[in-house]
Amino acid sequence: MKSYQFGLFVVYALITFYLLYQSVLYLFVYFANKKLGYEESFRTPLLFIVVAFLSSAITASSYFLLKNNPDFVIGNVILFAPIVIAVAIILWTIFLIIASGGRWN
Repeated sequence: MKSYQFGLFVVYALITFYLLYQSVLYLFVYFANKKLGYEESFRTPLLFIVVAFLSSAITASSYFLLKNNPDFVIGNVILFAPIVIAVAIILWTIFLIIASGGRWN
């Protein structure tokens, strides 16, 4: 396994642990508010749980694909897909801000 791949695994693992922490925290707040009689949506804890599951699935699948063969194409695609998507969203946001003349509305 190459060093940049291992670095991405560490970053993805930290992101996954953070998302798991946030999901547990939001689940605690959800059930505490339910016990106190407040109505709250289950959307936020569910969102964090789903994103944490997807993040862990991406990390685990790319790790097992790249463990023996670091040049495996599908493993590298799975490993770099979240970064490519994040960069594309950032570039799209910058394009929208520039194209709108800097106005938000």
